[in-house]
Amino acid sequence: MASETDEQPGQVRRLIPVPQFNQFHPDPTPAAIRWMIFTNKDGFNRCVVRRGRRVLIDEAEYFRWLDETNRPGKQQH
Repeated sequence: MASETDEQPGQVRRLIPVPQFNQFHPDPTPAAIRWMIFTNKDGFNRCVVRRGRRVLIDEAEYFRWLDETNRPGKQQH
């Protein structure tokens, strides 16, 4: 069965806690991430994984979401 993700079989997803996101990537800030989660900006919640009270960002899904929301010809709200 073909997978729709770019991840290789057996590859572990990197789930980054919101406060630590900037240790790996300079943008967006944790405050901006929280705002995108709260408003579900452009379907952002597909990048979010909740484990108990922890809110984690699926790194690979975040970059797929970013590419899709910034593709040429997409209308901005």
